[in-house]
Order: sequence, then structure tokens, then C-alpha cells
Amino acid sequence: MVAKADSAKKAFLICKEKSATWAEYDNEPDPLARFKRYKIVNTNVLTMDLAEAYLDAFKDEDLKLRPNTLACLILEDSYYLFFESLYKKENNV
Repeated sequence: MVAKADSAKKAFLICKEKSATWAEYDNEPDPLARFKRYKIVNTNVLTMDLAEAYLDAFKDEDLKLRPNTLACLILEDSYYLFFESLYKKENNV
């Protein structure tokens, strides 16, 4: 999900609010409800094309995220892209 704001925190809160509103409107569960925090995984300012390439390259990598954490990329023009990592940890205990 992408949001425009003057900080990542404000963008995160905007995404959570939009997600909750759409979920209520569609009478569906909120897909972002379980996420309590975010982590900026690349501090470089990216174009949308570079962000999509980043997502493709790292979709199966361990981004070292805590549970209930969205990954975040900083985009041009004060936009922020939040996404869920597809990496699943193996239980090799």
C-alpha cells in the first residue's frame, strides 16, 4: 500500500486508516489490522520502478522483520510503500 505524507509514521497511519475504511465498506476483515509497526528496509529514495524491482528481488529474502511488522520503502515525492515480506522462517530447532 502506498501513501503520501511528510513522514513514514504518518504514511503508516494513513495506510492503516485507509485499510480499515475499505475493509468496513466491503464488510471484509482488515488486512492491515494485525500490523503494529513498520521498518524502513532501504533508506534510499526510490522511483516506483526501482521499488518494484526491489520487491521482485527481495520478495523471498529474510528482511529481519519482527512479527506484525510491515516493510517500508521510501519513494519520490514523499510517498512511502508498505508491504508484507513473503519470507517464512523455517523451524529448524
